[in-house]
Amino acid sequence: MKIRLLPLLCLWLLLATCPVPRVWSTPGNQPELKDIIITTSARDLLLFATVKNGFTDEMREKVKNGLPITFTFHVELEQVRSGWFDTTLVETAIIHTLWYVSLKQEYLVSFFV
Repeated sequence: MKIRLLPLLCLWLLLATCPVPRVWSTPGNQPELKDIIITTSARDLLLFATVKNGFTDEMREKVKNGLPITFTFHVELEQVRSGWFDTTLVETAIIHTLWYVSLKQEYLVSFFV
């Protein structure tokens, strides 16, 4: 149980220290991660999350006009040890780019890690 709580705690600490851009300064409209699930497969540590309030009206309009929007999520997994130095196990960036293809009237998303 301690192993599963550690990544969640590290993720929470990372999110708690992230600055929120001014574009979302109105109350109740700030982006947030919801439904966070951390689990393991046979070889990997898996992280799932849903982003709520990730777009402003201005961002939606720009995507509809053909400009891509890129979201970068910085993730750091630390091993916290009492009485000893903490160690960073994994540090990575997850990049999602969204754009709209008006000829096909569809959205495309690319994922990079």
